Amino acid sequence: METGKLPHNLPKKQRELFLRIQQQQREAADSSSQDQSEEDDDKDKDVEKEQEENWYSSDEEEASLADVLKNLSKQVR
Repeated sequence: METGKLPHNLPKKQRELFLRIQQQQREAADSSSQDQSEEDDDKDKDVEKEQEENWYSSDEEEASLADVLKNLSKQVR
């Protein structure tokens, strides 16, 4: 709710309470959206770190795959 939609028939104390509740709801919404943004940043950092840790050359992988295939073919014979 916006403050422009504040019921005019409320007594002063109820209006003040109404406004405080709205303020707390806005702060909670802002806080949760900020927390979500921080979580997304953390996930991005984790993905980057994992990619850095798990990098490898495809040449190395192919060579070891070839070795494995040779060993398997020897075992089958």
